[in-house]
Amino acid sequence: MSQALKLPTIRYQICDLVALFVGSDSHVGDIWNGYVLGKAQMPGRLSISTVTNNFTFAHEIGHNAGGLHCMRSQPGYKNGYEQGVQCSDREFWYSGMIGWEPGMQLRGSWADADMSRTWLEQKYRLASYAPPYPPQPEFYELAPENFKGVPGPGRIQFSWDPVPNAIRYDVIKRFGIPPTVGSTENSSFLLEGRQATSGTYSVEGVDAQGNLSKRSVYLQIEVSP
Repeated sequence: MSQALKLPTIRYQICDLVALFVGSDSHVGDIWNGYVLGKAQMPGRLSISTVTNNFTFAHEIGHNAGGLHCMRSQPGYKNGYEQGVQCSDREFWYSGMIGWEPGMQLRGSWADADMSRTWLEQKYRLASYAPPYPPQPEFYELAPENFKGVPGPGRIQFSWDPVPNAIRYDVIKRFGIPPTVGSTENSSFLLEGRQATSGTYSVEGVDAQGNLSKRSVYLQIEVSP
């Protein structure tokens, strides 16, 4: 698994098609004339494929779409054709007549081998197994909410709601030199001493890659001497 594919991403991106890959032929199922047969729902969303055969996965998701095997194995246009996927599995193409013109290599039959039609007809079903989910906002679109600042003699107690994936928060003072008056890993911060003066304050989150969130609302805070 890529290091970039983190757990929150996996959790939010739900799959419509689910495929299991195994390294041993014996875990897949039957073997016919030396050819490893995978398993797949037809039609459906689940498949099991061995990694020892280059064509198995393409063959099995063809079954997910509702495709059959070789032309004339069963009536209808959902069959494979000659050397292609679903039939002899020697070349990476499904049977299809869409876009075919006289003089081009024949890769199917309108009546008996047109898997391209099957894919077009089934695309909405194949993409609709998992429930829809709202897209997750990017870090730069988020902002600390419920930002509060309670002043006291020579101090300001700040608090806010955590931002997902933030590892640090910077408390900002408008027109401050420097503008960042404090940093913390928590969702609260006590500003004390010479920097705890009247002014306009905000807070922003920082993630592990150094990206900044939006800033919170600005608060005008008056500190008693």
